[in-house]
Amino acid sequence: MKDQAENLRLYYIGNDNSCHQYKKIFSFTSGKGGTGKTFLALNIAYALARLQKRVLLIDLDFNLANLHLLLNVNPLSTLNEFFLGKKNNIRYYNKS
Repeated sequence: MKDQAENLRLYYIGNDNSCHQYKKIFSFTSGKGGTGKTFLALNIAYALARLQKRVLLIDLDFNLANLHLLLNVNPLSTLNEFFLGKKNNIRYYNKS
């Protein structure tokens, strides 16, 4: 039986024999905007990076993605353009 925290738990990818080669995936979701998902994700990514962990942080909100605002960078292209084949990479430049 599922409980309220079912979608928050971490799951390991890979077979049981490769216990040292698993990847941890965090996903923050909510049906409501303004709940702090981006802020929480960025702070957890920052904390993991400070612990020398490799981190890939992606804001997959196709309508109102705002991770770039918190990081003070300006995207020159979007994920939408990438997935439509209009761009073959996604570039950023620092505002400062």
